Amino acid sequence: MNRWIWTAGMLLLGLSSASAAEEKPAVPGTPAFVACKLSDFRLLGQGPKAEYSSVAVEGQPFDWAVRVRVAARTAQAYDVQILTPPTTVPLKKGEHVLATLNVRCTDAPGGVGVFGARIQATAPSWTGIGSTDVAVGKDWKRICIHGQAQQDFDAGKYDLSLHLGTQAQTLELGGVTMVNLGPNADASRLPFTPITYPG
Repeated sequence: MNRWIWTAGMLLLGLSSASAAEEKPAVPGTPAFVACKLSDFRLLGQGPKAEYSSVAVEGQPFDWAVRVRVAARTAQAYDVQILTPPTTVPLKKGEHVLATLNVRCTDAPGGVGVFGARIQATAPSWTGIGSTDVAVGKDWKRICIHGQAQQDFDAGKYDLSLHLGTQAQTLELGGVTMVNLGPNADASRLPFTPITYPG
């Protein structure tokens, strides 16, 4: 598989914003990373392919979001992507992990933003842990991605990847978290996001 995600040489956006309170996970667990400002994220495709910025958010349990404007569909969806901060806790075989984010689309063909979200290893062969496809309209939507590790991952060797180059679109993403739930989590009781299309 081509580099689904992101090499150690990935660009780190230097834009800064005022620090916000740490985002709260959807369920109890050990946080895998902390993301309090735009520059905590690693961002790919800056420049001709995409523009990134930080925007204030009201009326939600998070107070800021990453805004990404994708100029046009890219050759590969991962040509424009957001990579979460490096994970700081290991993920052992059999342990469950749950990533959550909130997203809305402010501009896209038909008003529907689409992208892929994947929890995976950070190096070849980019081993997948959990993934989903996302379709979202103008209203905020919470997305949950669950996975169970089939092998051990050291801290920093897995992350959440968002592949955004599927079309010209402007998306806002906030409240991004990921937690290690341990080996005994009941997957049937975890938050789940069905794939639906607005309208």
